[in-house]
Amino acid sequence: MLKLFLPKEILEDKTLVLYLLFKVFYGLHPINVIIALFFLAKGLSYTDIGIIFAIFSVAGFLFEIPTGYFGDKFGRKASVIMGLIILAATSLMWTYLITTLHFAVLAAVWMLGISFISGSLEAYIYDYLENKNKVHIYDSVLSKSGSVHYFAAAAGSIIGAYRVK
Repeated sequence: MLKLFLPKEILEDKTLVLYLLFKVFYGLHPINVIIALFFLAKGLSYTDIGIIFAIFSVAGFLFEIPTGYFGDKFGRKASVIMGLIILAATSLMWTYLITTLHFAVLAAVWMLGISFISGSLEAYIYDYLENKNKVHIYDSVLSKSGSVHYFAAAAGSIIGAYRVK
C-alpha cells in the first residue's frame, strides 16, 4: 500500500522517510482537538480561550520572520531542533499552569517553537535534496508529506476525541 502512495525514490532515502514519519507524528498530536476542552476544565472562560488563541495567532505572525532569520544564520537543522526543544518543553508545562496569563504566555512560547520549525524543515529538505542532486522530487516530497500530515491530523483528532470521552 505504501509503495503505491510513495515513489521508490522517496522510500529508499532514510532522511526522506524520517521526514515523512516526523510529519505523521507531528500530525497525530491531538492537542488541537482537546486543548479548548482542557482550558475549560482548568476553569478558563470562553473569552479567555479566545484571547489565548488570538495571542497564539499573533505570536505566529510576530515570530515567523525572526525564526526564519535564525534558520538562515544558524542553519535549518538548528532551527528545527530549537523548535522541537521548545515544543517538548511547552508540552510538559501545560498541566502546571493556573491563570489565563500563564496559558497565554505558554501559547505564545508554543507558537515560537512552531515558528522555528515552520519553513526551516521544508528548506532543510530542499537543501538536502539539492546536495543529493534530487531537487526534481522536492514537489513530490512536499505533497506526500502534506498528505501524510493531514491524514495523521485527522486520525489524531479522532483518537483525541475518543480519549477525552
